[in-house]
Amino acid sequence: MVKQARRLTEGHVGAIARLWSLIVCVAVVMGSTFSVMAARPDKSVTPPAVRRVALYRDRAVVERQGSYKVKKGSSVMRFEPFPPALQEVSLRARLGNAPSVRIAGVSSWIDRRSEIQDARVREVNEQVQELKSKINELSASLRTVRAVDRYLSAYEATLKKAISEQTLVSSPQTDAWHKTLVALNGRRRELDLQRSRGDRKLATLSTDLGMVSKELRQLENPEPRAVRIVEIQLESEAVQQVELGILYEMSNAGWDAIYEVREDAEGRVQLEYAAGLRQSTEEDWQDVQLTLSTAEPAMGGVRPRLRGLRVSAAKAQKAAGANIAVVDTVSERATDIALVETAAAMEMEVRQEATSFALDLPHKVTIPRDGRLVKVPVAKAALEGATELWAVPDVRRHVYRRLATSNPFPVPLLPGNVMTYHRDSYVGMTRLGFVPVSGKFMVSTGTDPEIQVEKHYSTDAKRSSSVFDQTYTKCVTVRNQKNRDVTVRLAYAVPVSEVEEARVTLYRSRFSVAPGEEDKKRGHLFWDLNVSAGSAASHSFVYRLVGPFDLMRRQAKPTGDFGLLELR
Repeated sequence: MVKQARRLTEGHVGAIARLWSLIVCVAVVMGSTFSVMAARPDKSVTPPAVRRVALYRDRAVVERQGSYKVKKGSSVMRFEPFPPALQEVSLRARLGNAPSVRIAGVSSWIDRRSEIQDARVREVNEQVQELKSKINELSASLRTVRAVDRYLSAYEATLKKAISEQTLVSSPQTDAWHKTLVALNGRRRELDLQRSRGDRKLATLSTDLGMVSKELRQLENPEPRAVRIVEIQLESEAVQQVELGILYEMSNAGWDAIYEVREDAEGRVQLEYAAGLRQSTEEDWQDVQLTLSTAEPAMGGVRPRLRGLRVSAAKAQKAAGANIAVVDTVSERATDIALVETAAAMEMEVRQEATSFALDLPHKVTIPRDGRLVKVPVAKAALEGATELWAVPDVRRHVYRRLATSNPFPVPLLPGNVMTYHRDSYVGMTRLGFVPVSGKFMVSTGTDPEIQVEKHYSTDAKRSSSVFDQTYTKCVTVRNQKNRDVTVRLAYAVPVSEVEEARVTLYRSRFSVAPGEEDKKRGHLFWDLNVSAGSAASHSFVYRLVGPFDLMRRQAKPTGDFGLLELR
C-alpha cells in the first residue's frame, strides 16, 4: 500500500510540474505577443524636415530633425516616404535631449504600391466621355453631309441627262436646268468643304481620345511606386517629447570648386572661392545648413594592392565604322555654371578633421532636386605676389600677365575651373590643380594691351641639291606704353637634333644678346627683356640648321623635335 501511494503521489507531482511548465510557456508566449502588439506603430508619420547636409565631392550625408511625442515603454515610429535611393547601410538615428529614452533599433525597406488616384480617374473619365460625345455628334453630322452629297450627285446626274436630251430638241427649259445645275455645283462645293473640315476635326478628336484613354488606363492600372519606409524602435521610461534625428547617405550629389580671379584698374587681384552644388536625390533640400567637406570617401582608407604586369600578344582592333570623339569636359561644364546663384557673400567656418577640412557655411542654402548647378560664394581674399609678363612671339603677338602667389585660405584649393576677369571684363577660363594650404601656384590674369610685340623673322638658305643649310634670324621688338619700366620674359623654341647628320648651331653673341635660360632637351630658350616706360626694346638671335638634304626633307619643320642643341 505504501509503495502504491508513493507511486500515485509521484505521478501527481509530475503532472503538476508538466502543467506548470505549460502555463509558464503560454505566459511567456502571450507576454511576447502582447509586447510585439504594443510595439506596433499606430500609423505612419511624415519624416522630419531636412535640416543639415554634409556635402562631399561625390555624395552627401543628409540629417533630418524633428520633435515627436514618445509614450512610455516600447514603441515603434514609422516614417514614410523616404527617397528609395537612400543607402540603407548608412541609416542611423540619434536623440537630442532625452536621457531616459533609448533607441532599440532602426530598420528600413522599400514598399511597392499601386495607388489609384480616384479624383484624377474621375476627371479623366469625364474627359473621355466628353470626347466620345463630340466624336459621335461630329460623325452624325458627317453622315448627313455625305447623304445630302449623294442625293445632290444623283440629282445632278439626272439634270445632265435631261439637258443632254433636250439640247438635241430645242426646249425653253434648258436655261433653267443650267441655272439649277450651277446652283447644285456650288452647294456640292460647300458640302465638300464641310466634309474636309469635319474629317480634320474628327482626326484631332480621335487623337485626343487616344491620349486621354491611355492616361485613363495608366491611372486605373498604375505601375507600382517605390516607397521607402523607415522604422525606429524606442524604449522610454515615461511619456515625453524628444528631438529625433535621422541620418543617411545619398549618392547623385556633390560639389566642385569654382574660382573667380578679378583684377582692378590699380592691379590689385582678388580670388573668390565658390562652390558649385548639385544633387539629384529625389528630395528637395530647402533652407538647409550646409557643410562642404574636402574628404573623398570614394577613395577609402585601404592601401591599394600592386598588381603584376603581363605582356600579351593580343592586338587591339578598331571597330568598323567607329568614330573617336574628344570632348572638352571643362568647357562643357563651364557653360552650366551659375544657373542659380545666391546674392549674399558667405564667410566660411573651417574645422580640421582627421584627413580633411570641413567648411561650415553660416547661411542656409536651397538645392533643388533637378540637378541644376547652384553656385554658392564661400570666401574672398586678396592675392599677393609678383606679376610676371610673358610673351611667346612664335605663337602669338601678345604679352600675358601671370601672378606667382600662394593660397590665402586656411583650406586647400581643390581642382576646379578659374574664371578670370580684368576690370569687369571677362578674360577667359583656365583650370587650377590641387594647391595645399599656403601652397604656391600660378594664376593668369589675361593679356596686357599696353605692351605690344612685333616680330621680324627672316631665313637665309644656301642652295644645294645635297646639303640643307639654312640660317634663321629672329628679331622681336617690344613697345611699352606704360608710365613705368617693365620686364618681359621672351620664350622661344629652336630645333634640336637627334641624329648625327643634322646639326643645329645657335649664335647669340653676334648681336650682343645676354645669356638666357635654356632647356637643351626641348630646345626652349628664355630671355628677360627690360623695356623703359614709353619706349621700345629689341631682341635678336640666330640659329643655323645644316644636314643632308634628303634627310632634312623627311624631318619636321624647324620648330619640331630634333635633339641636342649646341651653343656658341
